[in-house]
Amino acid sequence: SDVYKRQEYMGIIEHGSAAFTQHVLNIGDIFEKREAITLVSSQFLSYRDFSERLNTLVREAVALLKLSDLEEIQAQISKSLRAVFTAERLHLWLLDSATGIFTTLNHERRVLRCLMNRGLLNEIIRIGKPVSRREFKESFLYEPSTEGEERPAVENAIILPLKNRSGKVIGFLEVSNIINEFFGCDEEYLGIVLANFCLLAVGNVLKTKVMERELAMKTMIYEAYVDLCHVGSKMDFASRVVHWLQRIFGLPEAKYIYVETGSLVEHTTTRVNVHGSSVGIIGHVAREQRSLIVNDVHLSREYNSLVDIYSVLPIYTIPILDEREANQTVTLGVLQMVLTKKKDLPFTEMFDEAEYNEFVSGFEEPVEHMLKVFCSFLSLAMKTLSFTS
Repeated sequence: SDVYKRQEYMGIIEHGSAAFTQHVLNIGDIFEKREAITLVSSQFLSYRDFSERLNTLVREAVALLKLSDLEEIQAQISKSLRAVFTAERLHLWLLDSATGIFTTLNHERRVLRCLMNRGLLNEIIRIGKPVSRREFKESFLYEPSTEGEERPAVENAIILPLKNRSGKVIGFLEVSNIINEFFGCDEEYLGIVLANFCLLAVGNVLKTKVMERELAMKTMIYEAYVDLCHVGSKMDFASRVVHWLQRIFGLPEAKYIYVETGSLVEHTTTRVNVHGSSVGIIGHVAREQRSLIVNDVHLSREYNSLVDIYSVLPIYTIPILDEREANQTVTLGVLQMVLTKKKDLPFTEMFDEAEYNEFVSGFEEPVEHMLKVFCSFLSLAMKTLSFTS
């Protein structure tokens, strides 16, 4: 049969070109000889086509590593690499975890958004594995988040999830409506190569932005320290602490309470409020000398409206400590702030907890580290000041 002959020819080819050439020369039937030559020619053309597509992909993908904007990366992928896959659609989807929506830009730079509760993309989030589907009969790719926008017409697709080192899906590479209806290993392999370049490109952008933001925060923290060192009164000091905290970290509400001779002292513009050292979350943190986050004040046994901020959002409370000689640590004050998200831990979320995750999603590392630096400078400023009131 033809299949048997093709397998036979491929086996001979694996022994080298000389063996195959000798085999062809020994074939007496002209039609069989033509078939053998046609087979090796088609294989050669197929390999050459694949190598050209791979070279093009690598060349364009390396160029992605030089881009400094996520949207530019998404648009460039859709514009420059669709021809490599002979596909109508090629998209890099990235998660905005603040909204729970995946977004991308198509080759016309139009923003696309999809909900993750239905469709094939939702299935991939659930299983966390690539999917290659040659036809869509009763299923669909995703549900658009824009009202009135129709589901995309997709006939076939290769979807490759992008994961951070923690294994969390933070994006997808979508190759769909591939013109070659017999697409297979070549397209899947090219997709895997591009997906890995996408992770590198996105990681480079995020790490650069994290470093830029950390540098900007360090500069503002130093400015805050210089400003606080010139404050004369406790009321002004507490007010300036809140001002700088909100300016640097963008927090909606905060307060600073002094800890003096076993009491909690709050200096406002109109009066000084004095409370016992064990009152509220602030008193608990001052006594234990450990930070505490409370996701719901209604469920907290420590919460006391006399000293603590009330909010439906999480409350983060940090002691300002002075580590003295003989292993003695004294609580100078307590900083309390309202966070913008309900989280088990402050400021850790998306790409990879230590260095990437912010800019696709929200407010994370290195912000938490910068907050600790801010508190260290706050402690240092308090130790160098002699308040007049």
